Amino acid sequence: MIPILISAVLTGCIYAMVSLGFALSFRVTRIFDISHGAFLIAAGYLNYWMAVETSVPVWLSIPVSMIVIAGAQVFIGSVALPLGRRAGLRSTDFLILSWLLLVVIQNILAIIFRNASIYAGSATSTTWSLFGARATPVQSLAIGASVVLGAGALLMLRHHPTGAMVRCVGDDLRLAACYGMPVRFILAINALIAGLLTSGAGILMSYQERLDPTLGLRFSVIAIVSTLAGSFLGVAGAVAGALLLAFLETIVLYFIDPALRNSAVYAGLFFVLLVQYRRHRLAPEA
Repeated sequence: MIPILISAVLTGCIYAMVSLGFALSFRVTRIFDISHGAFLIAAGYLNYWMAVETSVPVWLSIPVSMIVIAGAQVFIGSVALPLGRRAGLRSTDFLILSWLLLVVIQNILAIIFRNASIYAGSATSTTWSLFGARATPVQSLAIGASVVLGAGALLMLRHHPTGAMVRCVGDDLRLAACYGMPVRFILAINALIAGLLTSGAGILMSYQERLDPTLGLRFSVIAIVSTLAGSFLGVAGAVAGALLLAFLETIVLYFIDPALRNSAVYAGLFFVLLVQYRRHRLAPEA
């Protein structure tokens, strides 16, 4: 039982990172970025290519992968999105474009890696055991990094002046610009933090289980479910939602039927959308 709980905690750390990154992006852009999960998968594949196929040391491959993927998300968040808004694109347009971007990234990964799944954990040896659960040094390092990155992001949002500016931009971007706030810089910082969290989650996931080029949509749905499930708690609620979803998925995986693992995620999406619908419907009557 203890190994199963530890596995759920490890999965929860991964889901919390990707969900926190998504929540940060959504707070500022108000867009359900379907491509979010594709960047997670791309980070895992990029690190795998460097660490396993080209024998780059993991202490170098991991930060390089995170920086490259985070850089791409900074470009989208601070350059592409503002340009699109000035061109008159609406949230539904961005939603469709993000889905197309997800498809493009998945197809590129499938072509480059010949549609092969990857597992970076096979490149390392198991060195320690905790209550029957075994982990590699890279997994241990990634878990610690996820806690540090997640806690750092939350502390920045709550106690740092930059976090206050991010909250202001998220509440009303136009009003923040009218007050002279450096909106472009704030968007870039927010996208950078979200990108580091997302790429870190993808790299950690590649050491936890096999990744496939087509899994991007699944992780996007996980991020959306976690964010909506914890919406009443703000950005921090995405972490709570991610942990709950990880434990639900673990229960289905080990005690019901592994084939229903993805079904649990999509059932969670249906449930939180239903709850959100009822909340918005009843809000005017409250």
